[in-house]
Amino acid sequence: MLHYPNDFLAWFYWGNSLNELNRREEALQAFRKASELQPDSVSANFQLVQLYLALGDRKNADETIRKLSASVSPEWATWFSAYLALSDGQPDLAMETAIKLRSSSLPEHTSDGYLLQANVLAETGKRLDAIALLNKGVEFDRQHGRVADQVQKLLVEAFLLFRTGQRELARRATLQAIELEQSANTLSQAGTLFARIGDEEDAERVLIVLRDQAQRPYSRLAANLVSGEIEQAHGNSFAALAHFQTASQLSRPWSNKEWLARSLLASNLSTEAKPVIKQLIDQPLPLLYHLQPWPGIWADSFAEFASRDQLSERTFCLYAPRYLAIRTNADPDLLEIEVSRIRNLYERSCKPN
Repeated sequence: MLHYPNDFLAWFYWGNSLNELNRREEALQAFRKASELQPDSVSANFQLVQLYLALGDRKNADETIRKLSASVSPEWATWFSAYLALSDGQPDLAMETAIKLRSSSLPEHTSDGYLLQANVLAETGKRLDAIALLNKGVEFDRQHGRVADQVQKLLVEAFLLFRTGQRELARRATLQAIELEQSANTLSQAGTLFARIGDEEDAERVLIVLRDQAQRPYSRLAANLVSGEIEQAHGNSFAALAHFQTASQLSRPWSNKEWLARSLLASNLSTEAKPVIKQLIDQPLPLLYHLQPWPGIWADSFAEFASRDQLSERTFCLYAPRYLAIRTNADPDLLEIEVSRIRNLYERSCKPN
């Protein structure tokens, strides 16, 4: 940066490089400089919000979101605000905010709004409503020629169909997605879904395609993820773990690694799993959803790992109120079993006598 102290792009790309290396404090300074040079930059301010949240600075994150709301793309402020409302245990506000994004006059943001609202519904435990909404979003994308967005919604819908026990419909949605697009990211998610559904044949087909693309770094990551899921489905815990550990080395240090946590637990490596789980539960929701994960990942993971006694008492008591607030009106099956179990555990472990 010595030779280009007033070059916005130089500072912006330097910030990206530092962030990829998980050098967040240095990345923050780089993006601050970029924002000073170009205060109306949506990209720089978006990155600043993410970094402020990652570093626990909610005040500056909120101030930067206000800057985004006055920018040429205020929709990103809406996107952040919806996930932060969930983080604050305000599901109704999160839903209202997501609906605002869907009402955008720009097709790309309307499409984003469908996905955002579906993610909010999934986090609140309303999976069936999320599936119905995603069907509408898929049709919207089809009518507007938004193939990549259509594919993403099909995969998110497939996961929710799987979670609600509709395996054949999940398989069909996944097949439809890979008929439209075969990027490494799409194939990674599709292969994972096929393996979890129990469709070994299609999972293996996906893996062959990814191995043919092995010269690409993300394809190597995706191939290891799908290989791990296939081995896990076969009950080969340690073979699965080897693939997931390789995938972990290839992925970003701060990325969501729920697959690694589950693999470690399946291999009876609870001590090693706990820091991975804590990183996932501590992750601010906008960071979790920046790279679209499985819908409902935060609340689902919290409930699963709490039920398996993989959260410290401090972590459980810190986040249980958020979980109970956002899943207070979940689908009946979740309310009767999962939410009731977490509420009982919270009242027994966290509330003063």
